[in-house]
Amino acid sequence: MANRGRRGDRAMEFMNIGILWVSIGGALVVLMQAQALHLARVNRRLAERDEILQKQNTELDTANAKLREVGLIKSRLLANASRELKTPLAGILKAAETLTCYPSADPDTIYRLGDTVAWEAGRLDRLIRTILDLVELESRSAVWNEGIVHPDALLKQAAASVDEVARRHAVRIQTIADEQVPALWGDEKRLTRALDVLLHNAVNYTRKGGTVTARVTANGPEVVFTVEESRDADAPVESTTAAASEQAAMAGIGDEIGIGLGLDLCRQIVEKHNGRIWAESASGRGNRFSFALSALDDSDVAGHA
Repeated sequence: MANRGRRGDRAMEFMNIGILWVSIGGALVVLMQAQALHLARVNRRLAERDEILQKQNTELDTANAKLREVGLIKSRLLANASRELKTPLAGILKAAETLTCYPSADPDTIYRLGDTVAWEAGRLDRLIRTILDLVELESRSAVWNEGIVHPDALLKQAAASVDEVARRHAVRIQTIADEQVPALWGDEKRLTRALDVLLHNAVNYTRKGGTVTARVTANGPEVVFTVEESRDADAPVESTTAAASEQAAMAGIGDEIGIGLGLDLCRQIVEKHNGRIWAESASGRGNRFSFALSALDDSDVAGHA
């Protein structure tokens, strides 16, 4: 009986040990599962942080690229402004020096010099306004007042703005509008400014007694504005290659102007309206600048009315 009792006790001990090992094994499994879940959470957080860091790095790269672009824009604007401001300032200084050196000049000379000062001051004012417009556009703070624009009225308004300049240069402004040119959607004031730039440049580079032709035509889904200057047959003509024409449209005509603040402004206005701008030049003729904008169809006009 005693042996049976001892054997029973041993069996119970083995059973208890087995139960203990099972419990320990279960606890280890639970612990390993918990550790695995913890590691998974840590890895997920690390992946999320890595993604955030990559996004921040991308944003920093974009910001740096924008800063470099702004720096280039400012440098270009400063260089162009310095170059173009020289001409009217030189005219004013020359007239002022002449008046100072010859205070007893005849009335006609004094009037002519005073007129030169007034004219060059007007050019200076125009350049300053162009610079301010460019700064506003390039800072992306410009407000665009868009609406339905009638091309023929736009053309006449722009032509009227250069009447005084044309009279001074003895240049005639001719406007031609096709019949039934469709309306546009855009900022009328800024589009008028773009045409004004092209017309001013054309007047300045057209011979005395010549004609500047401003035209608006319908070309499929687009409305095309064209400004063409007349030129002496023996005057030098720029290259007619596509690259040179594109450069001329963006940069201005001739070395005297350089890049051209006005044409840079014109380009930005046209591109803001999702349009395109280009230049053409042919032997015996002047330069022809054009820009095309998308036309509104009748349903668009009715929808915006």
